[in-house]
Amino acid sequence: MIFLIGGKNKESSRKALLDLKKNYSPEAIQTTVLDASFEGSLEAPFSAQSLFGGKPLVIFELNRDWKKFEESLVKSLGKAASVEVDALLWIDGTLPKNSRLYKTVAELGGKVVFFEEEGISEIWPLLEALANKDRPRAFSRLQSLLAKGESGIGILVMITYLTRNLLAALYQNDYFKSLAPFQRKKLLTQVKNFTEDELLEIYSYLLSLDMALKGSPLSEELLLSHLIFGYTDKRENK
Repeated sequence: MIFLIGGKNKESSRKALLDLKKNYSPEAIQTTVLDASFEGSLEAPFSAQSLFGGKPLVIFELNRDWKKFEESLVKSLGKAASVEVDALLWIDGTLPKNSRLYKTVAELGGKVVFFEEEGISEIWPLLEALANKDRPRAFSRLQSLLAKGESGIGILVMITYLTRNLLAALYQNDYFKSLAPFQRKKLLTQVKNFTEDELLEIYSYLLSLDMALKGSPLSEELLLSHLIFGYTDKRENK
């Protein structure tokens, strides 16, 4: 999985970075700061995955001069897509959607989240509430996110990420087995809140909702509220 996190709200994007790091064991994380003093290969971190106990996370932190590293990053992300390593690009600022780097992340199926308004830092509590089927808290977090300017697409991207992880826990596939022990333990607890049919139904709806958010006359709040209502439905699990 490839993540691209940034935006004008540095505080919120940094919090998102730190929250995502909690899903990996500390020894499995390798961080490279790409600034004027950097020398070396950007592909090197992707060759060290066998040294770690859990699934590795390679982090590249970029400042507003990200463009000088764009070509090398595009090549290295191709490497990330072919090995069992997750990559996270954190940018101090905004990345144009027409840039090669942004397009490459999108083409590789990566998740892009940009925090453009002040105070948007509640996406992870929303995911936690959904996984625990805590409907009141989930609706509260959704309303707060939308009120502070978070895009519906950004919220949908992260809910899709959560759902894929829950399905991985349900099937205990190779991706799930590659996760850090504490992450597997958390997902195994959360997935007990869902049946297989529920998760497959949710995932199918997420795929259709992506198109709806981009072209429906209905409001983002209405579409996402319907999603959350279904996600937190406490059906009898068998």
